[in-house]
This record gives sequence, C-alpha cells and structure tokens, in this order.
Amino acid sequence: MLVLQAVAAGPAHGFGVMHRLRQLSGEVFHVPPTTLYPTLHRLESAGLLAATRKTSGGRLAKLYRLTAAGRNRLGDDTGWQLLSDAVGQIAKLRHDMETAAAIQRALLPTTHRAGPFFDAGATAMPCWSIGGDFFDYMDLPGDALGFALGDVAGKGPPAALLAALMQGSLAAHAPASDGPGATVAAVNAALVRRGIQGRFVTLFYGVLFPDGRVIYCNAGHNPPILASDSGVRRLETGGTVLGIFEDAPYAEECVTLGPGDYLVLFSDGISEAMNDAEEEFGDDRLVGCLAEVAEAKADSRLRHIFASVKQFTASAPQHDDMTAMIVQYHSPAA
Repeated sequence: MLVLQAVAAGPAHGFGVMHRLRQLSGEVFHVPPTTLYPTLHRLESAGLLAATRKTSGGRLAKLYRLTAAGRNRLGDDTGWQLLSDAVGQIAKLRHDMETAAAIQRALLPTTHRAGPFFDAGATAMPCWSIGGDFFDYMDLPGDALGFALGDVAGKGPPAALLAALMQGSLAAHAPASDGPGATVAAVNAALVRRGIQGRFVTLFYGVLFPDGRVIYCNAGHNPPILASDSGVRRLETGGTVLGIFEDAPYAEECVTLGPGDYLVLFSDGISEAMNDAEEEFGDDRLVGCLAEVAEAKADSRLRHIFASVKQFTASAPQHDDMTAMIVQYHSPAA
C-alpha cells in the first residue's frame, strides 16, 4: 500500500516511485528494484495502477498513475494508513536520534589531545546512536591535564542526557577544587541533590602534572590500567558510584609515571564485550592486546584495543556502550 501512496502523489516512472518510497519511509527501509517492479506489475494487473509508455532520456519507460480503484483502496484501507503513519513516526524518531547523536559528538572533545609532556586519545562507540559513556580533557592550573572517563547506568537518550550533565558538572568543579577527591565529591553531591531516581554514574578522574605525577580518584569505575616497564597495576583508590549518597567520601592517590608509561581507561562495554559463545573479552585480554602494539602512540594503542574487541566479538551484536582512553606520559624535554 505504500507503493500506492507513492504513486498517489502523481504519475511517476519506476525510479520516481522508488524515490517517493524513500521519502515516505524516511529511508527507514529500502525497496530494491527487484522487489518494486514485480509489485508495480501486480498492482497494474489488479487494476489499482494504470501505466502508459513514454520516452524518457531516449528510453521507453512506463509512467504509472493511480486508478479510481486504487484511490478507493487507499481510502478504504485504514490499517495501511496507520502503518504509513507509523513509518513516518519511525522516520522522524530516527532523524531526531541522528540529530541527538550529532549533538552528543559535538559535546565530547576531540579524540586526540597532545601537549608538551603527554599524548592522549579517546574513542566512544555507543550501543545505540547515543549513549551514556563520556570522556573529557581539562586544562588546569600549573599546566596540568585533567582527564576523565565515565559511564552512566543504562543506554539511550536518558543516559545521554545525564552524561551531558556530568560533563558540565565536572568542567565546572574541576578548576576550583583542591584535587580529584574533592572534585568528585562535589560532582556527586550536585548529582544527588538533583534527585534523579534510579540512575548512578561511575567515574574515573585524574590529573597529570608535567613531572609525571598523577593524582586520581576512582568513583566505582573499572580500575584503569597503569602500564610501565615494571609491569601493570590497577588504579582503584576512590569511593562508591556517584548519585547515591550525598556525603559519600572520596579518597585520592598519587602515582608517578616515567617516560613512556601510560594509563588505559575503559568502560565495562570493553571488558564485558561478548562473542557468540557469550564469553567476555575480559581484563586479561585487554592487558594482553596492549603488549601487541609496537608503535608507542596513544592513537595506535587505542585503535588496537577496538580492533581486538571487534575481532573477538566477530558477528555478535554490541550490547553496551564502549569507550576507552589512553593517556601516555613523556618528559617535557622529550
């Protein structure tokens, strides 16, 4: 019936009908010529369409128009009209989601960030067109770099709205706070006071200084990996997830990076990515894939992480937002 509606707009040849179908559906679905032309022939045989042959561009083509019987069929078929309306609503929703995804991408910083003493990169891949993972970089006093990666519980528009709120709150509190612990505590209190029920946020927030010191606070997030020549360790110091207890305490820890050492921040969509056998990618595979990268650049390590996850999951669908960040230190004189 959507084919009849496409022709009802006025006489059209096959390609014109196909173009109108795309407009009607908002490109929610695609009708290939191998399906469309037999459908046009059946509707013509049933007396719902009439066709006249005309020369177009030096070629003979059929021009289809709606017959009186076709118009009656459209007018009487309420079910198909409801379907058409539903397709239109789906198309509008899809357009709105694409707009929201563009806005969310604009709210995130550029994926690569480099300075006199660091090289950083991050990538976010939402499960839906928009998601609840977020990351950010902040320029702080003393030439320090603030960096954060968070994960809002849930997926889709509600999680994306809260992720945007978290980015704004973190950017507002970070420059004025006395360190990552105080910053995270302030962000948590602000979130709890908003009274958003049933939502919580995990967050890792750190500050890297030119001398290699990293002061960090981990609020219930997957412990990032600190990789150095002496091995790997996890950064766990902090407190509980954000958004539950207004007066929750948040501790901070200081670690020191040497030239070439780097941090790997990631959301649980990376470590819990599953293959067709429902086996998780896991932290061990993540650590293992980092050792496979010969080129010591943040972007190279980041690309290899996502390539390794993709190779592991193969044809299995993505079930959660996936985000990762690399922050690599090198001495200012390097």
